[in-house]
Amino acid sequence: MNNSYKWAGGGFLSTPTDLVRFGNGLLQNAWLTEDIRDQLWQPQALADGADNPQNYALGFRVGTADGRRVVNHGGDSVGGASFLLIFPEEQVVVAYATNSTAMTVMRNLRAETFEIAAWFMPGAT
Repeated sequence: MNNSYKWAGGGFLSTPTDLVRFGNGLLQNAWLTEDIRDQLWQPQALADGADNPQNYALGFRVGTADGRRVVNHGGDSVGGASFLLIFPEEQVVVAYATNSTAMTVMRNLRAETFEIAAWFMPGAT
């Protein structure tokens, strides 16, 4: 499979460790100012000015989970999938990569990623 068409849009080869480093870099303002990062995490309005129902920002989806703000992005291609999950206030970043692209597997792994993140939340047991 020739995936080179994705390169211009940021389709880089990376590992879960790379994704966690990237997430931590965003949290620590290592590459971007806090204001610029917050703009990336601001859901974009639709052309008519209405809120977009998916809370899609500039490359990230934003929302809440168990009352906590969460920022994430995932994707798949032929033969693989990945997911990056960031809880900004808790400074928790979790990522996964798999060599499966079945959507049922993707949904289960996303749920498991949220479960793993919960282990690192304040008050977790």
